[in-house]
Amino acid sequence: MKRVHRLTPILKAWSTLLAVLVGIGATLFNFIGSNLKEIAEKVSTYLPIHSGLALVLIVLAVLVLMFVVVWFSSYIWWKAMGYSLEEEEIRLEYGVISKTLRTARYDRIQAVDVHEDWLPRLFGLASVRVETAGGSDSVLEIAYLEKKVAAALRSEIIAIHRGHTAEVEEVQAPGVELVPTVPVQRSLVAAAIHGSTAITVLAFIFVAAFPLLWPLLVPWLAGSVPWLFRTVDRSYQFRAELKDELIEIHYGWLNRRRQSIPLGRVHAVEIMQPTLWRFLGWWQVRISIAGYGMNLEKSTSEVGTTVVLPVGEKGLAIWLAAVMLDVDPEALFRDGDPTAYGKRVLYRSPQRARLLSPLDLEKQAVTFVPRRELGEPVIALHVGRIRRRVKLIQAEHIQELTLVRGPVSGALGLADVQLNLVPGILMTAPQLAREDADELLDRLRQRKLPRLASPRVQ
Repeated sequence: MKRVHRLTPILKAWSTLLAVLVGIGATLFNFIGSNLKEIAEKVSTYLPIHSGLALVLIVLAVLVLMFVVVWFSSYIWWKAMGYSLEEEEIRLEYGVISKTLRTARYDRIQAVDVHEDWLPRLFGLASVRVETAGGSDSVLEIAYLEKKVAAALRSEIIAIHRGHTAEVEEVQAPGVELVPTVPVQRSLVAAAIHGSTAITVLAFIFVAAFPLLWPLLVPWLAGSVPWLFRTVDRSYQFRAELKDELIEIHYGWLNRRRQSIPLGRVHAVEIMQPTLWRFLGWWQVRISIAGYGMNLEKSTSEVGTTVVLPVGEKGLAIWLAAVMLDVDPEALFRDGDPTAYGKRVLYRSPQRARLLSPLDLEKQAVTFVPRRELGEPVIALHVGRIRRRVKLIQAEHIQELTLVRGPVSGALGLADVQLNLVPGILMTAPQLAREDADELLDRLRQRKLPRLASPRVQ
């Protein structure tokens, strides 16, 4: 059983320890303060020093004593923590009073990431997070390790998972650049002109204009500032590369991340453009992948990003989506362009759907994009006039199909076709003519489904 870094128990419980130490320190210093003269005089009688210097030495002695107590107390918890790479699984043990053993089978691993949160980073430490195909608590975190040790452990786990018999360095070979480093100024501008930011700024101006509403500024700052920071932090120095069929994403300012996503597990891609980005011609690319975003109770610092292009040109966005979905970029430009349908529109919302979609009607359509090799096509769902986007789904990854007709859409002879992918992912072809919805549903029912197996990263 290998040990994590000696500082791990303290770093994991630093906020609790800080609160306890502050409470103890306040009690001690209140006692010292109430007996200040008496203590200083007694110390100065034993040592040939001034009473003021004696007080400083007492304060330092108390701080050192508290640190020593915490350091040796944490040793018990540290000795109970460890991990090992077994033949078929990763094992992680921790706990003193209540023992816990967690395991992750290599054939269930979705991704292996290296996280450098801000506080461990100050000590040159990082954690290795193993994402598995499981339920809400599917992350096994090995924390904390020295950065070099964490990087080597990640490479070793990936090598074992992929069945490599060669040296670990094989996995560390240079990859193909997918997304060049996003300039910092572009990330800042993109965050500043995002629709959510604009609404936040307008709300701030409105509240600031009325003194009676100034107390609302505190909750406003508490909600908006962390969101803005996370937006910038997750796109800061963002870059992506394709390395041995793994998409490796590097990003982060205060909290650095090195995230890996198996290319073979990408089920769907969304190319979207926030309204205000249209003036600069910028786009964003997100992906849907099993194992990510399934637990809504996790904080944003605990889950990996599903953004593979935070902000970039349309050409790069479409090319990147083509790589993810194994389609020809020219075919995707022709049939999956988020700004136009091309000449191969299969289904679109009829004019009678204007009552339900007065703005987006002419932008709602379904097209099929052929794959590089003979096989199931990629379904492209076009939607949005103000906030333009296209959702691209690999047909074989559709797990369930649903035809939905509400009272109004039913009266208009319309229906929605819902495509269910991995848990938590739902995509819809909205307001199609009933006959088109039935035809699309029958067509997708004939798709070839992948074999049920426990696939390795491809």
